[in-house]
This record gives sequence, C-alpha cells and structure tokens, in this order.
Amino acid sequence: MQELHKGLIKGLHWEDGPQDVVRQALLAKQYAMDYLKEALVGVYVHGSLCLGAFHEGRSDLDLLMVVNRPLTVQERFQLMVAFLGFHRTPAPIEVSIMLQDDLLEWKHPAPYQFHFSDYWRKRYADMAYWDDASFWDYEGERTDIDLACHVSLAKQFGVTLHGPAAGELFPAVPEADFWESIRSGAESLMTAAEGDACLTVQEDEAQGILTLARIWSYQEHGIFFTKTEAAEWAAKRLPEKLSKILLASIEVYGGSRSGFHCPPESWNELRATMLTSCPLSLTRSA
Repeated sequence: MQELHKGLIKGLHWEDGPQDVVRQALLAKQYAMDYLKEALVGVYVHGSLCLGAFHEGRSDLDLLMVVNRPLTVQERFQLMVAFLGFHRTPAPIEVSIMLQDDLLEWKHPAPYQFHFSDYWRKRYADMAYWDDASFWDYEGERTDIDLACHVSLAKQFGVTLHGPAAGELFPAVPEADFWESIRSGAESLMTAAEGDACLTVQEDEAQGILTLARIWSYQEHGIFFTKTEAAEWAAKRLPEKLSKILLASIEVYGGSRSGFHCPPESWNELRATMLTSCPLSLTRSA
C-alpha cells in the first residue's frame, strides 16, 4: 500500500524531502531522546512528509512521540519552550506526545501528554516569556479528536525515527473512531455559500473541499490518500463544470494560485455533490 502511494503522489517524501526539514525532524528527535531519556519510547513522522505530499513553505512537519510514563508539569513546560525553538526552522511543526498505555487501551478521543502546533504558538510564547507553567498543571486528561486519524496514518505510513517500528507500536484504530476524526475538519462545509454574487475560493475553502474528496476516496477504497491525490481522483468522477472547480482548488491548496472566483451556486453544487457522495462519513456516529 505504501508503494502505491509513492507512485501516485507528486509531492516530496521523507526519502527525498528537503534536507533542512529532515534535519529539523532529526534535531527534534535527538532533543526528545536527550531530555526524556528512558521515558521516550519512540518518535515518528506522519502527515504529508510520510505520504510523499510535502510542499516546501506550506506543509507542516508532523511528529508523534510516545512515552512510557506521564509527563510532569515541568517536562511539559520545557518541551513547550524547546518546540518554540524548533518551530518554523524551516517548517511549521506539529507534535503530539502520547502515553504508551493509552495506545494499548485505546479510547476516543485519545488522550495526549503534550501538544504543540502553530495554533498554540503565540499563547505558548507568552507563557515562556512570563515563565508561567500553570497551563500544564491540570488534573484529569486532555484529548484530541484528530489523534485517531494521526495514529492510523502513522501505523500505515509512518517513518520511524526512534523506537519500535510504527506499524508494530501503534494500534489499529476502530473504523468508527477514524471516521469521526477524519470528518472533524469538514463540518464547516455543511453551510452553503450565500450572499455575495461571486465567491472567492481561497486556502480555507480549498482545503475544506479537498477534505471532502479525501473522505469520499477513503470510503470507496479504504486507502488513505493525500488531499491532492483524493481531489484528482474525485475530479475524474464529477461533471466537467464541477471538476474544473475542484482542480482549481488543488492549485490554491498547493500554492500555485492565490485564489479564484466562483459563482456561489456552482460552489454549492460541488459541495452538495461531494456531501452526497460520502454521506456515511458525515453522519456516522463514533
């Protein structure tokens, strides 16, 4: 299955990826090994770089790490400070650290010990400036609905930087949990474009419609395509008018085009067609 993806996807893969991004991943891995020592079980690349769909200047460096014990408040704070340094050197970095026991006793949404992404960067930078670790001092657990998708992707295609092979360490995520995770980013498309005489399709809109294409292709084939590959697959199955909009959305998502104008009624027709093509994925309960 992994060889199939390498043959179809046009972006960069770990094996031929940008050397500065590869170095960034290896530096983050080495820091985790030095800081967490025997608590660290493994470090894995997932996302676009392991699917061969990485685009320089746009794609995130996605990492999953696994530990064998809960992290302390101070460890979480120090990891936050460290990843502020790793972030955008050069790629935006997203990392989740999970407890090995939570993989063995899977539940959804899955708990995590630590999370860093560009979404949290400003808040984390403020916390680091004021030396304020209170955010990481909490009872109970924090969970992330996206982890079911990330773990599934890591198990199938993940690149192992440290520890047991990804396919051996990560569990087979129940299909209902996977569906709930993969559809979580597409909910905004349930609302039709209204009001303006002409809709401007930019990155958010393009990414959303490509997410629907990914859901549709997974439902048909049971294979985890990238957004671009899924949209190219879907475009061949749509009327020409809708196919052109979807192909233009790929260009926006890939960065070769800043945006394009689209009649709202055409966008709504594409959206409705995509939603009709993958109804189970958007209505199925976890």
